[in-house]
Amino acid sequence: MSAAVRRSILVVAGIGDGSGTGGSTARLFAENGYRVAVISRSPEATSKTAAEINAAGGEAAAFPVTTYTHAEINSAFNAIKNHWKDSDIRVGVFNAAAGIVWKGFLDVTEEDLKKSLDINV
Repeated sequence: MSAAVRRSILVVAGIGDGSGTGGSTARLFAENGYRVAVISRSPEATSKTAAEINAAGGEAAAFPVTTYTHAEINSAFNAIKNHWKDSDIRVGVFNAAAGIVWKGFLDVTEEDLKKSLDINV
């Protein structure tokens, strides 16, 4: 496994209870050497998913939020960057089962997030 992959971060936001698409994506990327940042409004699911990944030999951290507002997501991203200062965010998945828009994760706007949450949550 290359050092570039080992030091890359996958961000998964909106994992539900951790047993669906988001949680499975997090586990798969961890198995392939990515550090995994788990963002969710459920502190229990966030911590549980991160703990399961760590117990399986991966590297994950929980970043619970109270809402999916632009400000809170931005704060979570800053916390992720602070947590793994030597890594780069390479992949992001939001509300994986619902698919809000087909564009780059970092190109998703606050309006895109609002539409997704209004429809799916």
